[in-house]
Amino acid sequence: MNLQSKESGVGLDYIARIFVLAHNTELRFVSKQFYLASKSPFTRAEYILLKYGRDLLFNPKQGVLRRMPRILCENTALALLGKIEFDEEKDSELFFYSIKKRWNQVVIKILNTFIVKDPNRGVFEYSNTSENGENNAEAAEYKVPAVMPAIDINKFNGKAVELALKLNNFETIRLLLFAHKIIPSYKNTSPEPYEIIAHKRLDLSHISYFEVYELLGKGQTGIIKLLICEGENFKNTYLVLDRESEKNRLEVVKHVLENSVDNDIWDFFYDGLGWASQKGHFEVVKLFIDYGADVHYNDDCALRDASEWGHLEVVKLLLDNGANIHAKNDYALKISSRKGYLEVIKLLLERGADIHADNDGALRWASANGCSEVVKMVLERGANIHADNNKALEFASKTGHLDVVKLLLDCGADIHADNDRALSAASLNGHLEVVKLLLDRGADIHADNDLPLIEASSVGHVEVIKLLLDRGADIHADNDLSFKYAAFNGHLEIVEMLLDRGADIHIGDNDALVLASEQGNLDVVKLLLDRGVNIHAQDNEVLKRTVSASRVEVAKYLIEHGADVGSDRNASFALACLLGNLEEAKHILESGEIIYHEIDRFLIWASQRGKLDLVKMFLDHGANVHADEDRALRGASEKGYFEVVKLLLEWGADVHADDDYALMIASQEGHYEVIKLLLGRGADVHVDGDSVLGGASFDGNVEVVGLLLDCGADVDAEDHSALRNASEWGHIEVVKLLLDRGADIHANDDVALKLASEQGHLNVVKLLLGRGADIHAMDNQALKGAVSYFRVEIAEYLVEHGAEVSSDGSASFKLACVLGNLEKAKHILETVESIHPQIDKLLGWASVHGKVDLVKMLLDHGANVHADEDRALRNASESGHIEVVKLLLDHGANIHAYNECPLSIAALNGHVEIVEILLDRGADVHAGEDHALRNASESGHLEVVKLLLDHGADVRVQKEVISAMNNKKRHRDDMIGYLVNY
Repeated sequence: MNLQSKESGVGLDYIARIFVLAHNTELRFVSKQFYLASKSPFTRAEYILLKYGRDLLFNPKQGVLRRMPRILCENTALALLGKIEFDEEKDSELFFYSIKKRWNQVVIKILNTFIVKDPNRGVFEYSNTSENGENNAEAAEYKVPAVMPAIDINKFNGKAVELALKLNNFETIRLLLFAHKIIPSYKNTSPEPYEIIAHKRLDLSHISYFEVYELLGKGQTGIIKLLICEGENFKNTYLVLDRESEKNRLEVVKHVLENSVDNDIWDFFYDGLGWASQKGHFEVVKLFIDYGADVHYNDDCALRDASEWGHLEVVKLLLDNGANIHAKNDYALKISSRKGYLEVIKLLLERGADIHADNDGALRWASANGCSEVVKMVLERGANIHADNNKALEFASKTGHLDVVKLLLDCGADIHADNDRALSAASLNGHLEVVKLLLDRGADIHADNDLPLIEASSVGHVEVIKLLLDRGADIHADNDLSFKYAAFNGHLEIVEMLLDRGADIHIGDNDALVLASEQGNLDVVKLLLDRGVNIHAQDNEVLKRTVSASRVEVAKYLIEHGADVGSDRNASFALACLLGNLEEAKHILESGEIIYHEIDRFLIWASQRGKLDLVKMFLDHGANVHADEDRALRGASEKGYFEVVKLLLEWGADVHADDDYALMIASQEGHYEVIKLLLGRGADVHVDGDSVLGGASFDGNVEVVGLLLDCGADVDAEDHSALRNASEWGHIEVVKLLLDRGADIHANDDVALKLASEQGHLNVVKLLLGRGADIHAMDNQALKGAVSYFRVEIAEYLVEHGAEVSSDGSASFKLACVLGNLEKAKHILETVESIHPQIDKLLGWASVHGKVDLVKMLLDHGANVHADEDRALRNASESGHIEVVKLLLDHGANIHAYNECPLSIAALNGHVEIVEILLDRGADVHAGEDHALRNASESGHLEVVKLLLDHGADVRVQKEVISAMNNKKRHRDDMIGYLVNY
């Protein structure tokens, strides 16, 4: 027996049935009642029921939801429910379909439908969640009738809530969460007793970390609170506590602490305290303390975090609640001194912080960061200026803070401490004015065997070297080490200067030439030869080491000027190979006078460069074709050297080496003939889950993709990566081919259409839609993606073909903006209340796309310029939108947000003008240990590097940068040259 109430208007329902059975549309003109019936959802419901029958009505493959979805609307679905006894086995698909379509009235009706289970009908099943979160089907036998829900809301491992979350259908989530409170109205007409079974609480064990993270990001705190209170098995409470503490959402944090039954939350309890302290959220910190948080957790990290970020009131609160001011060797005092937070430092000292902790670390750290006011204060409070061998002076000199160096010297710092280390440190880092000051104050220029000159020469500080030489530095100190360093590092101007000032060009048996040649510094080699260096020194070691380092141009130049390798046959062989002199190399090999331990390395070298004759020669003379996991074959395949690959295979190279890497890399690079050859020799097209096809589709070579398919590659393997990759990268011919070969266009909720839309490939979008892709898949995700990425043409095309977004909220606002309808966008902002929780995210979206008018509109309507740690400014800086950056700064954006991320990320991407704007507005060039300079250097943005150095960036990072660039073989000659000569 179905307990759902019947619809009002039974008469209309009855007439509708007559209308349908009559099979005569003219009947609607007989009377007003028949006319109304013709328009009624009851008529549609009657027609659908008649057409499909009860058993197949909502069958997922044969029912109305599959065959005639357009005829079914929410009212019709309600009418159908009024005509049938709801059966979970037959009708659950309607429940999920209604969630997907946001038919909340249908969802409500189904949730309020209860059925009677008669014990005479036997055992029935219901879903039960065990303690470990697993779903089991438990059988229960009742001796009395049981009134129970018609639908199990946790059916299919929580499909209902998962679907609602995926579609951002928050109203349905609320309905599901409150379903357990529904009490059915049941009039028992039998004297027998009966039992009422309510809906179970919504099982949330299947909700993932990322889904909760997205909810938090969308500001859905109301839903989060309901999940914690009304749901069951919610496993991500710790994430809520962590994020909301960081975001200063006091109400949510309090709600979590009061209502959570997640035992794991207490493992993360103190992380929340740490976040709140770091962000300066006083009320949240107080709340944690009131709930019993231990302020001493993790060595009083809360106090350390609050001190590091200058949150005076939070520091005071923590101290008032017993935080240990001396934790981690008085770290709170040291870190606040480093950052320059005077008021925090004063408070800590007043509360008893030890100014001498860690060898007067507060003074040292303040000096290193140039915080002159802090240095002055701690000295006045009794800090020992000579602590740790006068490290404060050394650090200030090293980082170039002239005012601090002067202050320390005026207060009695020992300029000669640690072998005049202050002068050496300033010289190494190129701080000319500091070097001048130290010399003027009596620093010993010859200290530590003239280390200042040697340090400056090794790095390339021309002006510092001039000053030191003018002041009497000994150019010959430590066997002319400054000269050798300059030659080794390719500092041409400095090498020339030192020679002009009397450096010994022949020192150490012409070491300078050997070092410059080995490093490939051709200009320095030319200069040294012009000045008379001995090219044959050290038994022709110059040319030998040049050849060993594969410096081709330098080797050629040395030979042109008379260098030779003498009687060393190994060196002669290496030289012949390097210069491509095959006959000479062959002659040396056949003479039997060389050692063979290097021949495998030469085989790999020749294979990677396509030198077929050399490869054959090495193989003929015993080179191991399998050396280093058949690296020769892999290298030749990557470069597409067909003849070399063929030769290596004939000599037995293993086509399967390193998981068929040769086939994989050849496919990615599009070398058709090589791929064909490898497959013909047995390479496995299915290796690594058919990822070869996915890689080839990514590259977009249609011939290669066709070849792989012809050889049996699975078109839908590796989670349909081939179609996905080709669509995302706009390879339309590959997309056509894959579809022709049967690729599933609907795979992963039509992700191919979504990706093509996001990436702006209109021709691919047209093709996919023409082949039947679902434009409405995943709640119109294709249109949403196009809008999010500001793909105007694609958005217009999708809208023309029926795609749509919800009529309110951020999606409609974005669509209006993309389509150029700013008036409509403004109207949505001013009239749609639900958009306001999203306005800060919209600001970030507009900023990343450089839409100045939109950014201004959003700011004028209350968007928070500081949202998500000034995400908008970071986005605009990263994307290079100058006018947006200016506008955000004019509206008070924090230039120092996220540890100077705007400057660092602009430098990384080479946006010179934005870097200049940020520096002019006060960005800290030294933040993150000169992270901006490091980013610009490693990314090859020379103009940004120049700008940062001109604004005082610490060139000491250059050694690390140059080393990293050389190690990664990223030979940016201009960049390295500029850095070493700065």
